Amino acid sequence: MRRPLRLDAWTTNEALQRYYLRQGFEHVRTVREGVAVNGGPRVSGWLAQRAAQPADHGFMDETPAPA
Repeated sequence: MRRPLRLDAWTTNEALQRYYLRQGFEHVRTVREGVAVNGGPRVSGWLAQRAAQPADHGFMDETPAPA
């Protein structure tokens, strides 16, 4: 497997979770315990991943080469 592209989404946003599953992501786990980094309640914690792959978006990278 290539390096995974990982994401997390709100545990309550089931529509977004279904979208990611349709895009080829695999549900890894759902974390509900603990608190957020800022000390507030945990709202994100639905974790998914898929193999990273080059994008075929048609954009040209015109970033200058380092000097």
